[in-house]
Amino acid sequence: MGKLCEPVAASVLAIFLFGEMPSLLQVLGGVLIIGGVLIIGGVLYYSRVEKSE
Repeated sequence: MGKLCEPVAASVLAIFLFGEMPSLLQVLGGVLIIGGVLIIGGVLYYSRVEKSE
């Protein structure tokens, strides 16, 4: 889990320590990736619930 949080922590530290803001395209890409992970996770959860019934 630590390796997965490293890019997020580095981005947050860059904002506060160096004043660097990500571009709009970078933010939209992050939102797209997080949304995709949530959708896939929801489908997997739903399939497991339906399988157990």
